[in-house]
Amino acid sequence: MPFAINSGWDIKYHLCKAAILGIKALKSVDPHCRVVLVEPLVEIHPSDTTSAEQLFDINQHQFQAMDIIAGRMCPELGGQEDYLDILGFNYYWNCQWKACGEPLVWPDEHQQRLPLSTMLNKAYIRYQKPFFLSETGHIGCGRVQWMEEVTAECVILQEAGLPFLGICIYPVVDRPNWDDLTEYHDCGIFDVDEYLNRKPHEGLITSIKKLYNLVR
Repeated sequence: MPFAINSGWDIKYHLCKAAILGIKALKSVDPHCRVVLVEPLVEIHPSDTTSAEQLFDINQHQFQAMDIIAGRMCPELGGQEDYLDILGFNYYWNCQWKACGEPLVWPDEHQQRLPLSTMLNKAYIRYQKPFFLSETGHIGCGRVQWMEEVTAECVILQEAGLPFLGICIYPVVDRPNWDDLTEYHDCGIFDVDEYLNRKPHEGLITSIKKLYNLVR
């Protein structure tokens, strides 16, 4: 938001206020409607300058919006547990980093990263609601390996009997950089050529067809 310097909490508070009012309005019209809430899923790892208490606190920040809408925080806004119908979590390679800001590389050859299944399971334990991976994908030649790894982690959840609903791949068609519309990322199921014609990524499409039946 323009001019909103150091206003993260204030923005979050008012966005959650608006979300709660919106959910109330939806359920007043159709009490059986189901609302999907989506947030990033991250894991911040220790660094030499961060205590265990600080690390715990900053890792909890990602759940503030859902906690507010559930009425666990800021009860004056009128949140309720039953406003959490289905929860979505967005996850990319750069959703894990050290507290000092250093990213954790992927592929994870040294096994520094927390498994995605563990991260999603922690979120499920917190809310006990049906959930899904609402955004995931990768760039360039890593797209196939990423989807195979992510799918394997999600299968673990389903085999454990958790109400994991599925995976949403983003984007379907390659997209430009948000800050430079002339730069594309090679990140979709379809790439685009210089004339913006779609070009199927055959390796990823073949992999998705094989993976499709693994997540029920």
